[in-house]
Amino acid sequence: MSFNPNAAKHLRPYAEPVLFGILGAFGLYKGVDLLWRGAWFGLVPTILGAIAALVAVAAAQKLLVAKRSGRDGPGIVLIDEGRISFFGPFGGAVMTLDDLTSVEITIASGPGGTASPYWVLGDLTGAVVHIPSTAEHAEELVDALGTLPGFDRMAVVRAMAAQTPAHYEIWQRPGWRGRPRSHNAALH
Repeated sequence: MSFNPNAAKHLRPYAEPVLFGILGAFGLYKGVDLLWRGAWFGLVPTILGAIAALVAVAAAQKLLVAKRSGRDGPGIVLIDEGRISFFGPFGGAVMTLDDLTSVEITIASGPGGTASPYWVLGDLTGAVVHIPSTAEHAEELVDALGTLPGFDRMAVVRAMAAQTPAHYEIWQRPGWRGRPRSHNAALH
């Protein structure tokens, strides 16, 4: 039996969620077992197992979004100290996390009928930027935007998994009553 040298390269992204999943399952199993036997210190592995299980879920979500994102698309995303910068072939924008009013994902019809996800970010000035999910470092948007109050990572996963053109509202600033934004018709 021979080992394919490319197998490790393809399996490496799955290492983090699998490792934390195993640690979480083992911690929960041992902790519940100890608690069942009446040992109060069984709370420690139970709590650590629960934390590891939550980390496994977060790592799996990030992996799912990264799978749909690529690095062969136009532009580059830079995230530094609460500032999101996008530099593309036809322009770009710089927005701060504190000034964001909305985060959306638009699935547009790409070449050959493929679905192409775009991040659509709006800010207090009314500026709107469309960032292809295939732009370099676009997968880092999930972590940066995840700090927004009430940001739903599962909504990102669901939107990125869509295969037909659609528009998904991911996050809106609490209490924001801004006018509806116009969408770039070229993306639909």
